[in-house]
Amino acid sequence: ESAGETIVTLNRDGLYLFMNKTGAERLGGKPEDFVGKTMWDVFPRDVAESRLATVRMVIDTGQGTNLTGKIQAQGQERWYSASIEPLRDSAGKVIAALVFARDIHEMRQAEMELNAYREKMANAERLASMGTLSATLAHELTQPLTVIALSIEDSLAELEKTSCPQTVKEGLRDGLNGVANATAIIDKFRNFVRKSSEKTIDKVNLGAVAERIVKLLNKSTQQAGIKLHLRRLGKLPPVYLNEKDLEQLFFALVQNAVQAA
Repeated sequence: ESAGETIVTLNRDGLYLFMNKTGAERLGGKPEDFVGKTMWDVFPRDVAESRLATVRMVIDTGQGTNLTGKIQAQGQERWYSASIEPLRDSAGKVIAALVFARDIHEMRQAEMELNAYREKMANAERLASMGTLSATLAHELTQPLTVIALSIEDSLAELEKTSCPQTVKEGLRDGLNGVANATAIIDKFRNFVRKSSEKTIDKVNLGAVAERIVKLLNKSTQQAGIKLHLRRLGKLPPVYLNEKDLEQLFFALVQNAVQAA
């Protein structure tokens, strides 16, 4: 009675032989309201049969078991963790089962909320990483695709002045349409990630973000014969915004400047 947890004993027919005060109160009554009744009198039929199957297994095998699940009491479903052990008479014969049930509803709810939060944070991290990657890929792919498209357009313009076979021109136009489709797919992917990513606003160091982007683009700028310099960004105060958005902004500005130069 001083345990503070539900303690009951049941026979193989699901008849309550004993129930402590805590267990009875959780079911909305007193011990005498339940002793002498069966599990079918207390729980819905499917729940009673499922629980009784476990009780019978313990009685028949003489081996205890543990289970965790929901039990509906007083119109409310709550999580319980139960230990079911065999009770023996003086001759060692198993005559009933002892059930010790602990209410773990609040702990289970907190655990589920924590897991949901962890999954949410992991998803946000994946989306944020994908956002940065999509910006890099979009700019890296858009430049050569633009060159290809311009080259095809120039070639078509020159071929219009000649007696080139129509099939050659149609093939080039098909290639131009393919480039346009590839560019559209890149834009869709970039827009999808941008819309899907959760926006986290935080204090951001402008100089640190700029330095990171410069290092990222350092190889491509060297190939273009251009040098990038950061000046006086360290004197700027931090700003509150989404760091991934700022990375994409700096990336676009620097990449466009390199291409223009």
